Amino acid sequence: MRPPIPENNEARLEALASYGILDTPVEADFDEFTALAARVCGTPVSVITFIDRDRQWFKSEVGQKEGETPLETSFCAHAILEDGDFCLVPDARRDPRFLDNPLVMSDPGLRFYAGAILRDAQGFALGTLCVADMKPRMLQDFQRQALRLMAKNIVQMLEIRRQAEQFRQISRKLNAELNLRKEILGIVSHDLRAPLAAIQLVNHVAAREVGRDRTPPKELLEDLVEVLEDTMGDMHRLIGDLSDYSMSECGTLPMQFADCRPGAVVEGVQRRFKLASEHLGVSLVVEDATNGASGLKADAQRLSQALGNLVGNALNYTAKGGKITLTARIHPDAVEFHVQDTGCGIQPDNLGRIFDPHWTSGEFEGSRGLGLEITRGIVYSHKGTLAVESKPGEGSTFTILLPIATEEAA
Repeated sequence: MRPPIPENNEARLEALASYGILDTPVEADFDEFTALAARVCGTPVSVITFIDRDRQWFKSEVGQKEGETPLETSFCAHAILEDGDFCLVPDARRDPRFLDNPLVMSDPGLRFYAGAILRDAQGFALGTLCVADMKPRMLQDFQRQALRLMAKNIVQMLEIRRQAEQFRQISRKLNAELNLRKEILGIVSHDLRAPLAAIQLVNHVAAREVGRDRTPPKELLEDLVEVLEDTMGDMHRLIGDLSDYSMSECGTLPMQFADCRPGAVVEGVQRRFKLASEHLGVSLVVEDATNGASGLKADAQRLSQALGNLVGNALNYTAKGGKITLTARIHPDAVEFHVQDTGCGIQPDNLGRIFDPHWTSGEFEGSRGLGLEITRGIVYSHKGTLAVESKPGEGSTFTILLPIATEEAA
């Protein structure tokens, strides 16, 4: 007869799965138990069995090489229904549960079975350590006790292994958190550098004008105030981001999506880097091909941050007299942004590595690529793509493509 399904079977199966033992390779630690059980009990067959949903799976076998068998013929599936810790079948042909079992009816048929139940600390019967023979027989008390003790040791070994795996997972999580904190420190170092440089530049320009002993032009003062306002906004935003970034499992910064004009975004980036580009002698040009159109659902500040990172990198690697072009175009289903420079370019072997925050280039000593990593995260949060093309000695072009119907990722 087919063994009944245990009343707590779903919880029992969940407990069994938590040990991660099913379908694992043969191991000497378990084979030693089955070898010892067969020797102590004097039986030709000894098996460590785990009862899965539709099969019994053998972790270790002496006297057979089945691997697994269906529950329909399983003695162990009956054994785990016992209230105690042991199941004894002296003669299967006299037990109504096994009279029609093919294993019993065959010649020579299985006649004797004894199983010590592998019961965990929560009381779930996971399987058995069992012995079997082709002739009826009994076990002496010391043999039963030996099987019980070995079964307890097997469960203890499973528990130790599970705890070890839990400790490994905790260790991996702690290492991930440690790496995240290191990355946060890198972000602080990287992203504060640009606004601090802008403040230093404003101070330099202001000191120069004071030294001329005349009132600075109103237009220049307005530019300085605007740069300071933008820079302070960036710094406040960064400080606010650090808490969100550290609490996010995947490092994704929070987004506030709303309708925005792509042209306004690139013009804002140009204003922010105007003084820096002029100071470096690099031309920063905007090509707005959107005709003032809106319809892009995005976080305008984050998008400005992403484009600003690209422009800031371009300024770092574009020599005096060079040019950076910031472009915005609208397509039927997407908005395209380009940041193109006439800088030194990127070696082909390095193109696939520039987004790695932990990679440093010998060509650009000290460049960690954190800004690019942040930019990529912002673009991906908009369900967009970020691509780069570059030729050494000619320059690079970074392309951000965002779908018109961008919505906040779930």
